[in-house]
Amino acid sequence: MPDLERIVHPPVHPLGVLRKRLALGTGFLIGAAAVAALVHSMVRLHPEALAVPIPAPPAPVITVPPPIVVMIDRTIEAPPQPPPAVELGCPTVGAADYPIGTAIDPAVLEQTFEEQKAATVRAAASAPQLAVEHAGFVWVSDDDGRTFARAFEDHLVDHIAVDPDGVIYAQSSDLLAVRVPGGKTRWRAIRQLGCTPEDRCERTIGARGKELVVIADDRISTSTDRGQSFTSVRDPAFAWGDHGPQLFSWRGSLYQVSHYWDMCGVNDYPTYRLDTAHQVAHDTFHDYFTENAPELVASSDVESTWTWRETCRTEPDKVSRCANNAARSALLIAATLRPAEGARTLAVYNGSAVELCPGGVRQIYRKFPYDRIDAVDVAGRALVMRDLTLVRWSPLHGWRKLHTFSAPVPPERGSD
Repeated sequence: MPDLERIVHPPVHPLGVLRKRLALGTGFLIGAAAVAALVHSMVRLHPEALAVPIPAPPAPVITVPPPIVVMIDRTIEAPPQPPPAVELGCPTVGAADYPIGTAIDPAVLEQTFEEQKAATVRAAASAPQLAVEHAGFVWVSDDDGRTFARAFEDHLVDHIAVDPDGVIYAQSSDLLAVRVPGGKTRWRAIRQLGCTPEDRCERTIGARGKELVVIADDRISTSTDRGQSFTSVRDPAFAWGDHGPQLFSWRGSLYQVSHYWDMCGVNDYPTYRLDTAHQVAHDTFHDYFTENAPELVASSDVESTWTWRETCRTEPDKVSRCANNAARSALLIAATLRPAEGARTLAVYNGSAVELCPGGVRQIYRKFPYDRIDAVDVAGRALVMRDLTLVRWSPLHGWRKLHTFSAPVPPERGSD
């Protein structure tokens, strides 16, 4: 039996194996060369065919957050706070503020001490009348200060007064003149202004609203029909004892404040008031601290609005609140501030112009250039006489010059 191993796997001659391997290697080399030649020809003829494409960058993945839902509760805002003028009950001025006169820098107007009381300025609270008295002569404006003309030219005038409707009064000795808006004037002798050689013959007039007040020495008379008839004020609580400065009206009462220096240089301020009930009150205030002497102070040193309070010195180094006394408080405010009342009430306090309102005080001019306000007109503007030049200030138009007055040399009064 033949050998199975030899039939399945016949013996291989070593030389034959070598030949087969050489043939396979030669074929592989020939094939590789052929492939290389083909690639070379393709690159030469079509180089772009074998360019390796650059893959596009992956598209950015944008993650959209879920929508944010904001729930807003509807809030109703509080109404704006009213301005201080409304809060304090300050009056609303209805008259128009026109730019009358030429603009002026108040710093150019100087005034000496002797000139401080050289002229009297009066204005109507609800009419365009203005009146100025100086050295017995009077000038009147019926057109809100645009023009001025002489009035009461046939008499030397001692005192003038103007009521809210523009009626102008002039007092000359025991004579009274009444000038209605438009210029019609009538003089008449007033018995209540008469005096005897035994009297001091100190006389003055004032307007308490539409009521005319005549004071001769310590006798007080009032008229509600423009001087045609008078009613005497009976048994006043205090006799009216001084007639130096002009009377002024404030909150329905008539006031007079005098200023005296004693030999030691102490300032005294005798103050009188005639109220709506025709009662007379009087007090004297000082610029130095005495026991229980009241001093007017603001309730706040930092706010632009405030109320008044009074302090009294109980000991040399201690002050406290004063006892409640409405009449004395009104006199103290009048003596301290000398309010000027027209369409609104203005005064000068600690170098600022302030408005006095029923509910308190508000600052309207932080550094007022003058030490006083002489009058307030129909549009609530401040009037100041400086060296016989009348100037007016308003928040809208600033300082404006109305007129410079030049009084002729007054004739000598006749003697008996």
